[in-house]
Amino acid sequence: MKRDTPIDVRDALKIRRRLYINVPRTFPDNSLPWVIARDLLTLELDGKQVIPIVVDGSVIGPPRRTVEHCAYLSFSHFHRDRYQFVFILDSVPLGSKTKTEFLLDQLSFLSERPLYLCCARGQRDKGWE
Repeated sequence: MKRDTPIDVRDALKIRRRLYINVPRTFPDNSLPWVIARDLLTLELDGKQVIPIVVDGSVIGPPRRTVEHCAYLSFSHFHRDRYQFVFILDSVPLGSKTKTEFLLDQLSFLSERPLYLCCARGQRDKGWE
């Protein structure tokens, strides 16, 4: 979804399953993923409460460093019919095909229809949009 006009993340998640946010390297604050997560706490999608989960994408990798392990959260405790996980991936190494494929497989495994957004600092989108 390339646009000249900015769109709110909340609105974008209603029409897209995945989003790519390119954060300039010179952006002075590392808390953007957490700010987005906090904003999403009051959002409902398709009648389900959104549960935003911020994960450091740079530490995820096969075979043991799964999304669930790196999020320090067991997803089995949630009723998937009542909640919609939104994975906010910070610092994803888009240059690593192996890590990227592992990450996408993990997200599909954790949710039937995963919603996620990728916050990358100065990296080009490699198929996330």
